[in-house]
Amino acid sequence: MTTSSFVADGEALKVGWWQIGWVSLDADGGGNGAVLDLSPGPGGRIGQVIDMDHEAGPSGPIASDFVGYLTGVAARLDDFSVIDGQYVEEQ
Repeated sequence: MTTSSFVADGEALKVGWWQIGWVSLDADGGGNGAVLDLSPGPGGRIGQVIDMDHEAGPSGPIASDFVGYLTGVAARLDDFSVIDGQYVEEQ
């Protein structure tokens, strides 16, 4: 198995910093975010959701598909309330 500074061959992701077939889903304002992978590596699957970090590069997958990603987002949002326009974690 060969490796690059980003991803090892044979993994769920292709080697490299960015791939044609990756679609950004969200961003945190600092260059990081979730990416829909329509061009996975040999160990991955089309539609997996990966994490893109502006310093470390791509990693994951963080969800097996888009529905799984959205389910996770909804679960996290369910743990919060909006009070005076601000998200507040429920205790």
